[in-house]
Amino acid sequence: MELQQHLLAISCMFVLDFHEAFIMSTASQTSFKLPYNHHYHTYIPI
Repeated sequence: MELQQHLLAISCMFVLDFHEAFIMSTASQTSFKLPYNHHYHTYIPI
């Protein structure tokens, strides 16, 4: 049971890292930049 929770935590971390990398790569392709809030993992509209 503990092993399953550990694997779940690792997979969640991986998904979050992938999501953040995807957002950053997508933002770098746009002509305008938005400030990235790492605490909430969201962009702050200017």
